[in-house]
This record gives sequence, structure tokens and C-alpha cells, in this order.
Amino acid sequence: MTQLNEYEGYLPILRKCCLFEGLDEAAYASVFPFLDARIREFDKNEFLLAIGEPFRYAGIVLSGTVEVSFNSENNDKINMNHFTEGMLFGEALACVELMESPLQLRAVTKCRVLLMNLRVLCEASNLSEPYRQRLAANLIRCLAYKNLFQRQKVQMLGQRKLRDRLMLYLEQLPKAEDGGRFLPFTITTLAEYLGVNRSSLSREVSQLVDEGILCMKGKTVYIHEHEET
Repeated sequence: MTQLNEYEGYLPILRKCCLFEGLDEAAYASVFPFLDARIREFDKNEFLLAIGEPFRYAGIVLSGTVEVSFNSENNDKINMNHFTEGMLFGEALACVELMESPLQLRAVTKCRVLLMNLRVLCEASNLSEPYRQRLAANLIRCLAYKNLFQRQKVQMLGQRKLRDRLMLYLEQLPKAEDGGRFLPFTITTLAEYLGVNRSSLSREVSQLVDEGILCMKGKTVYIHEHEET
């Protein structure tokens, strides 16, 4: 076992992560050494991982924001997603343990992450303990959810009209009790994510607000439902 002092302040965040869902708190002291877990800090714009480097570790964001992207054939950056506090990233590629990563991970802000070796969960001989079985089951759920997310993004990018693409993205965001949906991107980053021009996106958002379809309060978006007549 290991002392939890280094991790205690982050346990409320880790409990919210899909990988640790339903895990007995008594097992936490065994989990971190089993996953070879380590906390790392990264400055703003520092790369956690560059394209072509070995992809060995998945991570959970403890603070800040991490961006995952790749370069197109024209060497344009294609933004795939942003990860914020409590979110798991890199789990699929870390399990495969690619020697040359096709993706890059960048700290959008100064951030702190928990890096973990998830490859150990792919070996049946390592799953004798109940907490390890729970981690493995949770990992399968995380991978299934990520697969669903990728399918949704393909559907979104398949929309020809900018408005349809934007609205489909917004409708897929989690809805709070008051109906608001938190927008994790800036307009520039959202344009990269949607694969559209920033100016065109700004105009479309303004038009939707003027038409009363969207209401923006800071980074929270409200979609107004229009009754059919």
C-alpha cells in the first residue's frame, strides 16, 4: 500500500471520474501503485505528449484544461476535444500502448494531471483483486462512452450547414437543472472543433441569439424550444 497524502486533496475529483465509479474508498491506497500513478504539472501551452512519441499513459485532469488534436494532411491542427477537471483522456491509446502517437496533448491552461498505466488492466492475471476487477469494468464503460462520443462527432461533422453542425453539437452538451449547457470552448477553439471558419461561426452564433434560439450567459448556453404552430 501507499500513503494517500499526495492524493487526498484530489479524491473528490477522482470519485467523479468514470474510471473510479463505485470503487471502495478503502482500495484507493492500493489503486495508485497498481496503476503506477503519478501527479504531473504542465505549464500553459506545454505538450503533455507530442505526435510521434510513445503513448504510454492515460490521464485524469485534476485542474486546468487539456486539448487533444492532430494535424491534417495540410498540416492544419484539427481539434478533437478538450478535457477539464475530473475527465479521463487517452485511455484507448494507452491500452494499445502505441510507440508513435498519432495525436498530441497540450495544456490549454496551466494544469495538473494524474497519469496512469492502464495497460495493466488488459492482463487477466492482474485482475485477482475485486478493486482491479471494478477498475477493468469501469474502463470498458469509459471506452464505450468514448466510442459513442466519436460517433456523435462523425454525425456532427457530416452536417453540411454550419447552423446544423453547431446546433447538433450544443444539443449533445450535458444539460444542467436550469436547462443551461456549459460551453467548454472559446469561439476560436470551437471553430477548430467544428471544422469551420471562426468569423462564420461568430456570425452564426450572433444570428441564433438575435433570432431568440440561443441565449448566452457567459460560457453557459440556453437553447430555446420553439413551439410549432
